[in-house]
Amino acid sequence: MALHERTLAVIEAFYEAALDETLWPSALQQITELSGSLGASFWVLDGVDTPRLSTFVTINFDPVAIKEYVEHTAAIDPTVQYLAAHPDVPIVHDGLVISEAEKEKHPYYDWHERCIDTRFRMVGQAQLMPAVQAGIALHRTRKAGRFESADIDQFAFLHRHLERALKIGVRIGSINAVAEFGKEWLNRCTAAVILLDRRKHIVFFNQAAHGLQAAGDGIRFSAHGLALARKQD
Repeated sequence: MALHERTLAVIEAFYEAALDETLWPSALQQITELSGSLGASFWVLDGVDTPRLSTFVTINFDPVAIKEYVEHTAAIDPTVQYLAAHPDVPIVHDGLVISEAEKEKHPYYDWHERCIDTRFRMVGQAQLMPAVQAGIALHRTRKAGRFESADIDQFAFLHRHLERALKIGVRIGSINAVAEFGKEWLNRCTAAVILLDRRKHIVFFNQAAHGLQAAGDGIRFSAHGLALARKQD
């Protein structure tokens, strides 16, 4: 398959995965092959106080090592820390985050060398809502070499479609981690929040709103939407 056909296939895979989260492994496989990488991951990073990887889908990595990474080691990963601090940077690669000399002394890369057979990483991300970002990370071995300017330019072209696909996924609710984070964030809000659909039926209310109704403080929820308890209100 010609290069432009493979590129179009990757773009199409992004949009398909945006509609169905189960298709991200297929999209990762295609971009891994196109970019000359060993493996890849699709991730969602969220958290108001402490960032966490609420979604982490990978291909070509040991599941045991990935489980340890998500549960423990990601917290000290310099790239994760950089992404959390720079959600508006679309393309992130090793050169922006850490030098090769610093890698040799960093405890994260000591673990990485022992458990995951890659050395270089390039990430494309998009900020989907406050405190939520998502993207794809590509990984190469020492032998394959670092991601050079031509690789970054190719990824930047694909990133425009990745960002659009992710935002479509948020709008239609197919990225479950984002929807769950939105609910969590609204539940932490001290103001009563009630969301209605176009028919004015209730689709969500947070804990503060639940407390308002439980206290009988002037508002009632029903299958038909909101009602005021007192006619004069």
